[in-house]
Amino acid sequence: MFSSAQEKINQPPNHNVRSVVAERLKQGCLWKTLARDLKPNVPDSVIAAIDEEEKGIEKECCRVALASWYNLHTSKATTRELMRCLTNMGYAKVNWHIMRELDLVSLEKMPESERLSST
Repeated sequence: MFSSAQEKINQPPNHNVRSVVAERLKQGCLWKTLARDLKPNVPDSVIAAIDEEEKGIEKECCRVALASWYNLHTSKATTRELMRCLTNMGYAKVNWHIMRELDLVSLEKMPESERLSST
Protein backbone atom coordinates (compact mmCIF):
# COMPACT_ATOMS: atom_id res chain seq x y z
CA MET A 1 0.00 0.00 0.00
CA PHE A 2 2.85 2.39 0.79
CA SER A 3 4.23 2.29 -2.74
CA SER A 4 0.71 2.79 -4.09
CA ALA A 5 0.33 5.89 -1.89
CA GLN A 6 3.72 7.18 -3.05
CA GLU A 7 2.75 6.62 -6.66
CA LYS A 8 -0.56 8.43 -6.22
CA ILE A 9 0.88 11.53 -4.59
CA ASN A 10 3.73 11.69 -7.10
CA GLN A 11 1.19 11.95 -9.93
CA PRO A 12 -0.28 15.23 -11.15
CA PRO A 13 -3.39 16.32 -9.25
CA ASN A 14 -6.34 14.91 -11.18
CA HIS A 15 -9.55 16.80 -11.91
CA ASN A 16 -11.19 15.59 -8.69
CA VAL A 17 -8.22 16.65 -6.55
CA ARG A 18 -8.18 20.07 -8.20
CA SER A 19 -11.91 20.37 -7.50
CA VAL A 20 -11.44 19.45 -3.83
CA VAL A 21 -8.74 22.10 -3.44
CA ALA A 22 -10.79 24.70 -5.31
CA GLU A 23 -13.78 24.03 -3.04
CA ARG A 24 -11.67 24.46 0.10
CA LEU A 25 -9.85 27.61 -1.11
CA LYS A 26 -12.80 29.39 -2.66
CA GLN A 27 -12.78 32.34 -0.26
CA GLY A 28 -10.77 35.45 -0.93
CA CYS A 29 -7.68 35.25 -3.08
CA LEU A 30 -6.23 32.08 -1.59
CA TRP A 31 -5.94 30.57 -5.06
CA LYS A 32 -3.50 33.35 -6.03
CA THR A 33 -1.33 32.62 -2.99
CA LEU A 34 -1.40 28.93 -3.85
CA ALA A 35 -0.48 29.57 -7.50
CA ARG A 36 2.44 31.80 -6.46
CA ASP A 37 3.71 29.42 -3.77
CA LEU A 38 3.72 26.23 -5.84
CA LYS A 39 7.17 25.14 -7.00
CA PRO A 40 7.58 26.00 -9.82
CA ASN A 41 4.99 28.71 -9.55
CA VAL A 42 2.36 30.02 -11.91
CA PRO A 43 3.60 33.32 -13.38
CA ASP A 44 1.81 36.51 -12.34
CA SER A 45 0.83 37.18 -15.95
CA VAL A 46 -0.99 33.83 -16.08
CA ILE A 47 -2.65 34.50 -12.71
CA ALA A 48 -3.91 37.88 -13.98
CA ALA A 49 -5.24 36.28 -17.16
CA ILE A 50 -7.04 33.57 -15.19
CA ASP A 51 -8.58 36.14 -12.86
CA GLU A 52 -9.88 38.12 -15.81
CA GLU A 53 -11.05 35.12 -17.84
CA GLU A 54 -12.88 33.50 -14.90
CA LYS A 55 -14.28 36.89 -13.81
CA GLY A 56 -12.78 36.55 -10.33
CA ILE A 57 -14.88 33.51 -9.39
CA GLU A 58 -12.39 32.08 -6.89
CA LYS A 59 -13.39 28.43 -7.15
CA GLU A 60 -13.06 28.40 -10.95
CA CYS A 61 -9.89 30.49 -10.81
CA CYS A 62 -8.32 27.92 -8.49
CA ARG A 63 -9.26 25.02 -10.77
CA VAL A 64 -7.89 26.78 -13.83
CA ALA A 65 -4.72 27.88 -11.99
CA LEU A 66 -3.99 24.27 -10.97
CA ALA A 67 -4.62 23.04 -14.50
CA SER A 68 -2.33 25.81 -15.84
CA TRP A 69 0.34 24.86 -13.31
CA TYR A 70 0.23 21.30 -14.61
CA ASN A 71 0.31 22.42 -18.25
CA LEU A 72 3.30 24.70 -17.59
CA HIS A 73 5.31 22.33 -15.39
CA THR A 74 4.09 18.82 -16.23
CA SER A 75 6.79 16.69 -14.60
CA LYS A 76 7.08 18.84 -11.47
CA ALA A 77 3.36 19.47 -10.95
CA THR A 78 2.59 16.68 -8.49
CA THR A 79 -0.02 16.15 -5.84
CA ARG A 80 2.87 15.94 -3.36
CA GLU A 81 3.94 19.48 -4.26
CA LEU A 82 0.35 20.69 -3.99
CA MET A 83 0.04 19.13 -0.53
CA ARG A 84 3.37 20.65 0.55
CA CYS A 85 2.22 24.06 -0.56
CA LEU A 86 -1.14 23.76 1.21
CA THR A 87 0.67 22.78 4.41
CA ASN A 88 3.01 25.77 4.15
CA MET A 89 0.01 28.05 3.59
CA GLY A 90 -1.59 26.78 6.81
CA TYR A 91 -4.19 24.65 4.99
CA ALA A 92 -2.85 21.19 5.82
CA LYS A 93 -6.39 20.06 6.64
CA VAL A 94 -7.16 20.17 2.91
CA ASN A 95 -4.68 17.32 2.52
CA TRP A 96 -7.13 14.99 4.30
CA HIS A 97 -9.62 15.66 1.53
CA ILE A 98 -6.98 15.08 -1.14
CA MET A 99 -6.01 11.77 0.47
CA ARG A 100 -9.66 10.77 0.64
CA GLU A 101 -10.10 11.63 -3.05
CA LEU A 102 -7.09 9.43 -3.86
CA ASP A 103 -8.48 6.56 -1.73
CA LEU A 104 -5.56 6.82 0.67
CA VAL A 105 -7.74 7.36 3.74
CA SER A 106 -11.30 6.40 4.53
CA LEU A 107 -13.85 8.85 5.86
CA GLU A 108 -13.80 7.02 9.20
CA LYS A 109 -10.04 7.60 9.57
CA MET A 110 -10.31 11.34 8.97
CA PRO A 111 -10.48 13.74 11.94
CA GLU A 112 -14.09 14.34 12.92
CA SER A 113 -13.87 18.04 12.06
CA GLU A 114 -12.85 17.15 8.51
CA ARG A 115 -15.44 14.41 8.18
CA LEU A 116 -18.15 16.96 8.84
CA SER A 117 -16.80 19.29 6.16
CA SER A 118 -16.72 16.44 3.61
CA THR A 119 -20.47 16.19 3.36
